[in-house]
Amino acid sequence: MESELKKLAHELGLKDRAHFAGNTPNPERFMEIMDVFALTSRSEGMPLVVLEAWASGLPVVASRVGGLPEMIDEGRTGILFEAGDDAALASRLEELLEDRELAQHLADEGRANVRKHFDASVMAANYQRHYMELLGRAEESLAVSVEAPACRD
Repeated sequence: MESELKKLAHELGLKDRAHFAGNTPNPERFMEIMDVFALTSRSEGMPLVVLEAWASGLPVVASRVGGLPEMIDEGRTGILFEAGDDAALASRLEELLEDRELAQHLADEGRANVRKHFDASVMAANYQRHYMELLGRAEESLAVSVEAPACRD
């Protein structure tokens, strides 16, 4: 739909303000120039791009689908809107572009959330803790089965 979207951008007078990057191996360079990150998906799981936006210091506006409501703490780490509700999306984007204090608050909270829960060292420590708990349960289970008396007929 690239040609149709470019035509629409031209008709709306946004030709000089819209950039159609296509698939790019280094999307982080585009996040550096954004004021707000918007994810308008109609279906999602837990998209990595939201974590990347937060890590880049961007406020996030996303559709309320899939795992996004569990990822985004509404009003604290981002703003959600109903998928397909273009008016709500436009309203949320306008709100963040006009209220820079709110946008900064969401960006700061999102970045803190990434550091607290998704930093590589935090995730590694969590994996280690989970594995150690599982190994401990396995050892306990093994010890119980070894100490259990033999069955008698």
